Amino acid sequence: FYRDEHLNILISDIKFTPPKEGGLSEKVSLNTLEFKAINRGSYSYLNADFLILLYGGQNIIGVNSYPLEYFMSGEERPARMTFPGKIGNVNKVEVISNINILDEGNYLKPRG
Repeated sequence: FYRDEHLNILISDIKFTPPKEGGLSEKVSLNTLEFKAINRGSYSYLNADFLILLYGGQNIIGVNSYPLEYFMSGEERPARMTFPGKIGNVNKVEVISNINILDEGNYLKPRG
């Protein structure tokens, strides 16, 4: 129950876009990932980190992290990041909150 009370974050609208063919993409391959993080909990975080896993079939073919600073309770925040290089065919993306909810230093204190 402690985890559920302190970590109520919804990830939605995940969209992975591979590099386009032709033009500049022939020189630099940039894959794009977009998603929304929604803090539905009562706690605000100084640093909220997210682990990004890209899958090709059943295998993890890419890993990255995405930090959000000052992620407030009730806030919906869009995220966008790029993955350089030719990753391959991505058929699944997981975005997992990676916040240490046991570290009191991760929480923003209410003003007042």
